[in-house]
Amino acid sequence: MNSQFSHNLKKKLAFKYGLSIDEVNTIVKSVFELTSKTISEGDKKTYTFKNVHIPNFGMFMVKDGRLEYFKNKYGYYGVNEGEDNKGNRDESEERDHE
Repeated sequence: MNSQFSHNLKKKLAFKYGLSIDEVNTIVKSVFELTSKTISEGDKKTYTFKNVHIPNFGMFMVKDGRLEYFKNKYGYYGVNEGEDNKGNRDESEERDHE
């Protein structure tokens, strides 16, 4: 958000709310950092991620195509059969094969 439009918008917000441009930049940056953190903290084992709605701005979510890419690359639930999410073999499954 470094365009002339966004700079002017930040100046208007700073004036309207009695803030400095740096304070407005910090607020804007923190919104997107929180959005990113919220989405990335989803359940990577089951590919369940939260959507984030910012009123009057938009909805942020993991795209279906991105989910499909990771399912294909890492296995359906983020692990290959018989492995945990770190690639370790499931001991109970090994005992079943003995």
